[in-house]
Amino acid sequence: MNNQVPHQVIYACYFAIASVAIGFISVPSYWADGVLRYGLLAQVLLIALPGLFFVSLYYLAYKRKNWARIFILILLGLSFPGYVLSLFGPGVLIFKTTQVFQLIFFVASFSMLLTKPSRLWYRSVTDV
Repeated sequence: MNNQVPHQVIYACYFAIASVAIGFISVPSYWADGVLRYGLLAQVLLIALPGLFFVSLYYLAYKRKNWARIFILILLGLSFPGYVLSLFGPGVLIFKTTQVFQLIFFVASFSMLLTKPSRLWYRSVTDV
């Protein structure tokens, strides 16, 4: 059994962290409106919790939890149409640019988790 983490899984984690970090760049575009509408604490929770949840899923995938990898693939697959549609909606050009890079990193992360070395590494786990 090969216990070494494949490069594809490591790259997928890096791409995901970069995508979440880029997502925080677009926070000012809706920060002021959200604070006025929901309050400061609610706005911080609406921004920080999904990012923390997403990064923790990748941490579990890095720790060879196949259910986390499958959950990530499902979440990325379901969010892809929303990302593409958000590119064509109204918004500031700089935030649209960050969304394009975020989408590129999401697609790269998705594809890295589906490569053959990655799938074989998750499949070779005997303990649950």
